Amino acid sequence: MTQRNRLTSIPDKESIISWHKEGKSLREIAELTGRATSTVHAIIKKWKDTGSLNNHWHKGRESTFTTRDTNKLKRVIKTNTGATTIRIFEIFNAENPKKFTRSTLYRQLKKIRDARMSSMLEPSKLKTAELELDGQKPVNTGR
Repeated sequence: MTQRNRLTSIPDKESIISWHKEGKSLREIAELTGRATSTVHAIIKKWKDTGSLNNHWHKGRESTFTTRDTNKLKRVIKTNTGATTIRIFEIFNAENPKKFTRSTLYRQLKKIRDARMSSMLEPSKLKTAELELDGQKPVNTGR
């Protein structure tokens, strides 16, 4: 029995393809490489479909919220200062042809807030802010 969850190296894949071109059967190639016939078949199928032997890693589900949508949301926030998040949600969806759920907009608002906070707090100011959050009084070092 072969080992499970083992990645096949590029040279091994090249060998599989060359044996396939020579006319060897899937079973023969599987015995030569020590791989399952299903693995050999998948490698050959991928090579036939894409012409590539490289592994292609996906980054995950693509975001429906684009950079343009983020800029629109920032503009809504800037023009409606003091508005609640629910009101921002209503205004944004009224102006936007794509409708987003409340949870999506809350997630984006949190990202915007976190980005603003990190850009506003320089490393020297960060320690002062952390001390104030802990209830301690920051010491003036004269810098």
